[in-house]
Amino acid sequence: MLFLLKRETSMRKLFLLSACLLCLFPYSVGKVAAEDAEAHPTLVVFDFTSKFDEGIIGTKVAESLRTKASRMGKFIMADPYSIRDLLDQAELHPSFDTKPLTVANFLARTGVAAVAVWGDVVAVDGSHQIRAKALDLRKEENELLFERIEAYQSLREIPFISQRLVDILSGTETLPPPEVQYDKLLLGPNLVKNGNFERGKNSPLHWEKVDGLASFWVVEPAPVGKCIMFDTDVYVEEWKRWRQEFEAGTTTKPAPTKTPTSGHKYNTVGGTYGMHLYSDYISVERGATYVLSFDMKGRSSGDFMFAKVFVKGYALLGKQRREVYRAYKACRTRTKGKQWEHFQRVFHPTGRTPAVKWMRVMLYAHWPPGKYCFDNVRIARVVGEKNPGEAKPVPVSQEQTSVSE
Repeated sequence: MLFLLKRETSMRKLFLLSACLLCLFPYSVGKVAAEDAEAHPTLVVFDFTSKFDEGIIGTKVAESLRTKASRMGKFIMADPYSIRDLLDQAELHPSFDTKPLTVANFLARTGVAAVAVWGDVVAVDGSHQIRAKALDLRKEENELLFERIEAYQSLREIPFISQRLVDILSGTETLPPPEVQYDKLLLGPNLVKNGNFERGKNSPLHWEKVDGLASFWVVEPAPVGKCIMFDTDVYVEEWKRWRQEFEAGTTTKPAPTKTPTSGHKYNTVGGTYGMHLYSDYISVERGATYVLSFDMKGRSSGDFMFAKVFVKGYALLGKQRREVYRAYKACRTRTKGKQWEHFQRVFHPTGRTPAVKWMRVMLYAHWPPGKYCFDNVRIARVVGEKNPGEAKPVPVSQEQTSVSE
């Protein structure tokens, strides 16, 4: 009882002190609260509808948007369960066709948020579209932050679309980097050993071994010659069983023949893990700028599904070599896999991660399931410019990178 009395007395003192501070400094407290609300407005993502599947994909889209926005750290997220109760009371269920003024009135009347996103998912001509709108009460009443229609062919594209919408919402959408004038760069020798895949016995030298089921060392008609081919149209369970034997190194039998696939193909290598192949490690020169280039033949799907070639950077953490840097080149193809296409990009492995001492190339393909070929992989250090008076410095903003600690 004595403990409870002491605790109650302490709470009273704390309350009185807070009240005194509020009376003495009302402007400062109010100003801090207003500034915080301005810097971190409350965001509500209304449930998206998808009538063709009773709301399943619509729910996925809304949850993806909430997750991406929460991770951004620029918004206070409104509780979706409380919002649903308020919507039921107002007999309002927003869809893409709901007018901005209707949503604005709901926000103003309930005070649940300053920023709102709403929309739906619809089936159109055999594909699907995410349709979304957003507004901010702090701006003009009928002014939309965005009105977007994003088509997708695979559920795996939804997180990428969600991230793009959140980037627009938060004002962090990145602009395309300036074009690098590759023809004006003076490059050193190729640092990727056997980048043309011509040398080897049963598998190319200086690269991981191909498994014969989803990765192959093949010969293309002249002038291409030998190259790497991935087949991601393989049932993933079949591939995993073979990889277990293959990686153990205890089998001498050839790879099994794949079972022809059918249906939605989300249960293939392309619909799950994807296929990759690593090069040997390459030493990195601190402060150097490099150019990655390669040839690729294969399909891409929409704005988000395509093969990639990564450069991963490694540092010595303790006694282990750990990945701390990653850059990639996306293979958005124009010929739908009918012809070889050339890709290149600049990267700076020690620009933001000076601890990087090694790097290696990773070829990667996943969706859509099918065959992807890679050849003439090259990493060369930029040693100068052919016309220094005319050419501009290589911009760091050309990178598509992520740093992992």
